Amino acid sequence: MIKNKSMFYISLVFLFIAILLNFPFPHSYPFGGEVIFMTWNIPVRFANGLHTVGIFSLALLIIGLFLLVNSLKKYRGRIGFLVFLLFIFVPGGFMVSFYQENFATGIYAVSYAAEESECSFEMKSGGELYMENVSYPL
Repeated sequence: MIKNKSMFYISLVFLFIAILLNFPFPHSYPFGGEVIFMTWNIPVRFANGLHTVGIFSLALLIIGLFLLVNSLKKYRGRIGFLVFLLFIFVPGGFMVSFYQENFATGIYAVSYAAEESECSFEMKSGGELYMENVSYPL
């Protein structure tokens, strides 16, 4: 099934990095890639509107898919198309909820539906945090 294992593993690394750059947490837009680019002093947006992180993650996706398809013997097109679909749909809500339920700690473990609720908090004496989440019925 796998023709070239080293090319296969390199493709998985490229695809994983591309997914991490598009991971929309803790905000509703991909935040991680912008922080990485800003720390390396790479402009996030150009004057004419080009988005550096998007271009870089698209290049990683294309390179990863190319290496993946060329490292396989059978089902090259099917697996390439499946990985492309996973790249489109996985970094969204599924990955965020999975991360919040299993790995996140503190304030990042709290989730709420922004359109259906209002969350307010205040600091109490001694550094305690009081949170109130009010849900509105649809």
